[in-house]
Amino acid sequence: MQVLHAQNMAGTITYTETMKMNIDLSGDVDVQANGNVDAEQIRNMMPKEQHTKRVLYYNADAALYTNDKKSAVENHDIEQNDGNMRMVFKVAVPEDIVYTSLKDAHRIEQRDFMGRKFLITSDIDQPKWKMTGNQKTILGYPCQEAVLMKGKDTLTAWFTAAIPVSIGPQGFRGLPGMILEAKQNSQLEIIADDVVFGTDNNKLIVKPKGGKKVTRDEYEKIVEEKQKEMMKENGGSNSVIIKLGR
Repeated sequence: MQVLHAQNMAGTITYTETMKMNIDLSGDVDVQANGNVDAEQIRNMMPKEQHTKRVLYYNADAALYTNDKKSAVENHDIEQNDGNMRMVFKVAVPEDIVYTSLKDAHRIEQRDFMGRKFLITSDIDQPKWKMTGNQKTILGYPCQEAVLMKGKDTLTAWFTAAIPVSIGPQGFRGLPGMILEAKQNSQLEIIADDVVFGTDNNKLIVKPKGGKKVTRDEYEKIVEEKQKEMMKENGGSNSVIIKLGR
């Protein structure tokens, strides 16, 4: 049984994020080591998805989206060996934090990339969502579907007016209710696992402070340059190391 809307203005929602690992290896000269390894062989050995537990603390004024400390998956290596090639996948779960001020309409993102923390501050505008008319139930809550086109990105969200706070995972916002499910470009899927109302989480909803302050364009350039550098790394003639992470 759902509680009254007034009681739903503060709470904690846990989500599972599923990231598709579609990595194009066709142009990477490092994976063609000595002609003994081909891209298809590597692709078949690679993990297809990465799953991460995340949590959203929210109230009427602000929200914080971060890793779920209770069930966080530690960084780990996955080793594969088919007799001809040894592969080590370094799967990293980044300590990303997204703070959204609904009252002041701004967002602070703390991004963890390759062991370095970055702070990205930006104003939030009103996204132009389009309602599809589709409906379904998530965790017992009636939800409506909306789609947002932003450049080359397509974001599909399912929100419920039963939780009347305009926020969701990853700082997604702008709908008349809480986003319980989201999908971005068929690469990222986020689904709510549990909703708990009335939790005393005001002390948890704080602005992240650590990290180098950069603009979004600067951060994306840093990521792009580092990824190019990583593509040139190789642990040996028949050994391929691929580091996975957001």
